[in-house]
Amino acid sequence: MSTIRRVSLFLVLAALIGAAGSGGAPAQTKGKTAPKAAEPKVEAPTSTALTFEVYKDAGGKFRWRLKDAQDTNLGMASKGYEAKADCLKVIDAIKGGAGKAKTDDQAK
Repeated sequence: MSTIRRVSLFLVLAALIGAAGSGGAPAQTKGKTAPKAAEPKVEAPTSTALTFEVYKDAGGKFRWRLKDAQDTNLGMASKGYEAKADCLKVIDAIKGGAGKAKTDDQAK
C-alpha cells in the first residue's frame, strides 16, 4: 500500500473514532433533566378590591373591564353594547354567577 493511502485510511479511521467517542449532546444525557422554571405566583384579588369600569369604545359602544386594586386589567367585554343598560346587565350577571362558576381546565 502506498504511503498516501495509509495516511488517508488513518485519517478516515481517526475521524470516525473521534466522532463516535465524542459523547451525546446535553439534551440526550440520560437521567438528568433541566430544572423547570418556577411558574409566576398569581395572587387572587379580594372581591372588595375589584372594580368594573364601564366606558365607550372608539365606535361609541359600551364596554366593561374588570380591574383589581393595582389597576391590573383582569377581564373585559368581548363585544360592545349599543345600550349602557345591556352592558350593566352583563356585569350584574357576572357578579351573580362568578361565585358559582366552575373551572374547566383545558390545559391538562
